[in-house]
Amino acid sequence: MKFIVTFGSGHLPGIAYYTTVEAKNEGEAREKIVEAIGIKWAFMYMSEKDAGVRKHNLTYMPLEQVANLVYVAYNYYQKEN
Repeated sequence: MKFIVTFGSGHLPGIAYYTTVEAKNEGEAREKIVEAIGIKWAFMYMSEKDAGVRKHNLTYMPLEQVANLVYVAYNYYQKEN
């Protein structure tokens, strides 16, 4: 199954993003997203329509890119503080 994961405005800078996670069920999908990027995400949906991808003009970003962006942002903020 494909799950849609969205982010809050404070999670990723700039554009409103979403990514997808392939998993057998919601529990496995949550485990995969937390393993990849931690807990900095907003909601998980069963479809792009439920996630409001078109309605909110969300931009797709592959999970690997999201993980890289989160890693860079985390390290940047650690240096600043």
